[in-house]
Order: sequence, then structure tokens, then C-alpha cells
Amino acid sequence: FRSVSQSRYVRTRFQVLLCKFLVMLLAGQLIVSFYYADHYKLYFTGYEINYGLAIFLPLLSMILPILALKAIKRDIVLVKSADRIR
Repeated sequence: FRSVSQSRYVRTRFQVLLCKFLVMLLAGQLIVSFYYADHYKLYFTGYEINYGLAIFLPLLSMILPILALKAIKRDIVLVKSADRIR
């Protein structure tokens, strides 16, 4: 039983790494989106260009990996405390 419960939490380091990578990737996408939106404002002087919902979706989607990262870290602490009790 012990090997089954430990093998379930083997990939937590990979999950943490994946969450951090996803947050960095989404932050980069957000920065590039703002840059290009401001850059193209110079070329379209007669038009009003606004930041729509699509440019803020990466910001909203960064919340979920951050919440997942917090849950994974709590899970790691819980598993370590259960191992100490054994």
C-alpha cells in the first residue's frame, strides 16, 4: 500500500515545474500582446484600437495555474506530514 501512495505523488516536481512554465509563458504572451497592440496604434491613427477581452484572457488564465500551484504545494506538505506520522 505504501508504494502505491508514494508513486501517486512522484510527479509533483514535474507538476510544479509545468505550472511555473505555464505562468511564465502566459506572462510573455501578455507582454507581447500589449506591445503589439501599442505598436499598431501608431499605424492606425484614424481608428480607435482598444484592449478587448481577448488581450486580458492570458491574465485571467494565469490565475488557474497559480491556484493549482498552491494546491500542489499544500498536497506536498500533506504527504510529507503523513510520512512523518508513519
